[in-house]
Amino acid sequence: VLTYTIYVCERESTSVEWTITSTAYFNVVSMTTTGYGDMTAKTTLGRFLASLSMTSGILLSAVYMAVITRFLELSKMQSKAHLW
Repeated sequence: VLTYTIYVCERESTSVEWTITSTAYFNVVSMTTTGYGDMTAKTTLGRFLASLSMTSGILLSAVYMAVITRFLELSKMQSKAHLW
């Protein structure tokens, strides 16, 4: 949904050819906060949506790391419980 919304906002705003696949690429690069700089949003709404994509990517990464950390912590506690 976010990819299509950015595509609609940006398809006619710049000299860069925005297609659905290039917009999906832009969204993935934004979500991972890599930001190669080859495509940038020019409209205000496009920039807001790109910022939303970046923020959601950071939050999803944090949740993912918290889940992995909790799993490893529980595994460590279970292995200690079996030692007794």
